[in-house]
Amino acid sequence: MGRVVNGIGALVMVLLSLSGAFLWLGNRKRSRFLSRRPATNLPERARKLHRRTGVWMIMFAAVWGASGACFAFPAFVHNLVGISFGGDAISEGLYAIHSGSAGGWFTKILWAACGLLTSLLAVTGVMGLRLRAPKPLVDL
Repeated sequence: MGRVVNGIGALVMVLLSLSGAFLWLGNRKRSRFLSRRPATNLPERARKLHRRTGVWMIMFAAVWGASGACFAFPAFVHNLVGISFGGDAISEGLYAIHSGSAGGWFTKILWAACGLLTSLLAVTGVMGLRLRAPKPLVDL
């Protein structure tokens, strides 16, 4: 059961990274992303932080999600691609990329920082949704 839950989480991570890439590439106003104008209020700060962090995290999230899905659903990947994941060099290489153990200390530190940034994306995304949600007309 845990493998299925991890696999679903990995697929959600891939979908989030693809939707972020789609939204960023489809945005014709990328100058807002590059502007150096300071944010004046909390919603604008959260949005800018989310956009800037998200652009850098798209590839990491896609790799983590895709490799996590491969580990969670090895039979499906074997039927789809024809490659088995059972201790061979492909599986070990994929694990090294997924976990950040390939490349020494620099890669490990980069993976740890990106893991923290993933949490930051979740927090700023929820903040953006909460601040953008319509306010009730009557206080209860």
